[in-house]
Amino acid sequence: MVTTIESRVKNVKELEPFDNEYVYDVIMDDTTNRTFFANGILVHNSCYTSLQSLVTTKEEAIAIADGIATELNTRFAAFMQENFFVTGEFLGRIKANREVVAESGIFRAKKKYMLSVVNLEGKDIARGDPKSLKTMGDDIKLSTTPIVIKKFLKEITLKVLWDVPQPEIETFIIDFRNSIKIGTDITPFDLAITSSVKVLEEYYQKWVKLEKPGISKVNLPGNARATINFNEMVDYFNDTENQKIRSGE
Repeated sequence: MVTTIESRVKNVKELEPFDNEYVYDVIMDDTTNRTFFANGILVHNSCYTSLQSLVTTKEEAIAIADGIATELNTRFAAFMQENFFVTGEFLGRIKANREVVAESGIFRAKKKYMLSVVNLEGKDIARGDPKSLKTMGDDIKLSTTPIVIKKFLKEITLKVLWDVPQPEIETFIIDFRNSIKIGTDITPFDLAITSSVKVLEEYYQKWVKLEKPGISKVNLPGNARATINFNEMVDYFNDTENQKIRSGE
């Protein structure tokens, strides 16, 4: 029996759009094993280092970060030769690249962080540059987050990372809330999530038997409850223009 790659894949998940970033990261279930090999090749592994207690300037931080990557690369060949019997021209295939040097960061959880970038792959990044904010795993990148809210979240995040005084941040938030115009700057369609509803008949029967007569509350997914509410309103108003939503739609 031939085992194909497809037969070993447990699931495929579509990711949110990325903003000019590399898409290569691998998350290991076993955190004690931090390497991942594909077809015998070490694919990727990240290393985050804090230099706060070692440097006083951006230039010093960049020099140390570059030095770490350079030193690692001088040792890869011997490591690969000793541990994986790599020889010849293949010895130079495995390399470490220094990506980001940041002046400050907020780390919420694994793969969830926000950085104020000052140097990206050897190029200095000034405050205000679109690349000065690097985020991973937050609502700023979600396609379902309205554009006006994304802009607001970016500005707030940068203010926090730049250590702007708290009263100034609070004033900024209040001014934004008072100035935003519902219907112009943001609409219900910006906030709505489009999704299909499945096994609607099962949810509907539970709702009819328990919740509609007031016996008990039924735990329903948001899209199922919205569908039931819509269909009930169609009946209530004898609506002949709109069709009821069916399972799978």
